[in-house]
Amino acid sequence: MSAHAKIVRLELQSTTKDYWADDFEDTVTEYLQSFEIWRKSAEENEEIDTKHMKKILIVLCAIVFVAGLACCQNAKQIFQQARLGDAEAYKSLAICYRDGVQVDKSWLNMFCMYEIYCDKTCGKLDGIIDLLDEGHPFRLLTEVIFSSSSGGMDSLLVELREVWPVEAEAVEAAMELYTIEDESVVMKLMRKLENKGSELAVVWQWIYYDEASDKKGQEKCYIRLAKKYPAFNLLLGDIYLERYDESDDFSDVLKAIDYYYKADAYGMLGPTYANRLLGLYDYYGKKSMLRCDDEERIRLENITKWQRNPLLALMGDSDTCLENSLITAS
Repeated sequence: MSAHAKIVRLELQSTTKDYWADDFEDTVTEYLQSFEIWRKSAEENEEIDTKHMKKILIVLCAIVFVAGLACCQNAKQIFQQARLGDAEAYKSLAICYRDGVQVDKSWLNMFCMYEIYCDKTCGKLDGIIDLLDEGHPFRLLTEVIFSSSSGGMDSLLVELREVWPVEAEAVEAAMELYTIEDESVVMKLMRKLENKGSELAVVWQWIYYDEASDKKGQEKCYIRLAKKYPAFNLLLGDIYLERYDESDDFSDVLKAIDYYYKADAYGMLGPTYANRLLGLYDYYGKKSMLRCDDEERIRLENITKWQRNPLLALMGDSDTCLENSLITAS
């Protein structure tokens, strides 16, 4: 097994464990509690021979275990399908992140997966709104962020405070960036809001470090965020590639590739970064510094391939999409 295959396997193992352990334990507990209530009732009414209770309990636990195992396997299958470049798997993962099904609920990870889906199908990113119910807080959050008037934003912000107070607080903190000279004060507040569950605060930190000169702080921040938001592994990979331009230390390239594969484990490589990996394999392969086996090359090439979206074809956008795809591939 290659080093990169091991990275992917370890990431998937930890993902399945983290996402399912608590839910599975809760499910078993719920079944056992229900069973205990039924057992007491049956004994009181003499409806069942207590000698068979243990056998029934064993069968019940076996059913729950098999169901939980199937769920874990299904989660792995979705990630693997995304790793093979299946556009629908990207969309499925976006929905999973939206609802917290098989993964931790996260609008930021939902957004990242849908962005990759659009990249793969040449779709439009604003289509993500169609995945959300009318009353979904994320709809309101986008309206607040992209509001064209201060008056309209104020009224929307009032609504957001009621349904999503932590994100409303993050919006208000971001507005203070324009009035506070010491940006580190705002960043400390963003970190505090991140700990309270604000993912908008995570975005603000990314924006801040993307423009700041504090490269050590940037790397430290991204490493922390990558544990919950796998797309930050891609940014860490970019950091090491940029560092190689200055250091000429090939280990930086290898570290960059490792980070790309960590994101790949979650299906977040996408066409752009699959192309980047292929470029690295081609360039350094000619220098006998890297090697990519045929199976891995086929997989990466498949991720880069554009998949026709039938809705776009009906709207007449397929030609433009194909042209953009060819430009990216070249």
